[in-house]
Amino acid sequence: MNLIALLCSDSQLSHTLSHFRKASLSCYLHPIMHADMGEVLRSLAPLGFSGALVLDEAQHARAYSTAQRSSLDAQEVGAADTLSVSIGGLLAEYTLGRAVGATLQNRGWDARGANVVLLGEGAPARSVCRELSSLGASHLTVLATNRPTAEMTSQYAYAASTEITARAYRDPLANAYLSRADLLIRIDESADVPTHILGPHLSV
Repeated sequence: MNLIALLCSDSQLSHTLSHFRKASLSCYLHPIMHADMGEVLRSLAPLGFSGALVLDEAQHARAYSTAQRSSLDAQEVGAADTLSVSIGGLLAEYTLGRAVGATLQNRGWDARGANVVLLGEGAPARSVCRELSSLGASHLTVLATNRPTAEMTSQYAYAASTEITARAYRDPLANAYLSRADLLIRIDESADVPTHILGPHLSV
């Protein structure tokens, strides 16, 4: 059984996840709250932890900088949401994008040819943007607080087959993109989505 530290400031979420059990994963999630991030990460190996899940976005950059090594995904976004204990020290990874892609595929949703709208910015949005593009989304619209931020996020959609649009939340065309979306992913909880314009075929 692998012992995984769960770093999350949301006590309700920590409690819920601490009861998660799946035999095939052979892991136990141990919540650690109100502790210094650096101290916790330095203690993982001595205390027999296999790694850590860092669920607070505000701590992702520090988790990344604390690790001795990092995956290409983590290097690209400059953040880490997962840390693994290895012989060479802590390995930082950023898994959100792949997790979103795997969840969609497990639910039978096919990104190929899809029209996707992503609301948000920062490392989570960049990671999800890259994953959806790699899965074959034909059009990806990124809506952020302003257009330059949306354009910076959309640069992570590398696939040449993905058409990119970057707009601000308040752009007059934003609702038009939302109304044509096959998939809506809202990373920014404060982003307003007028539900009356969403189509019946939409996945959220």
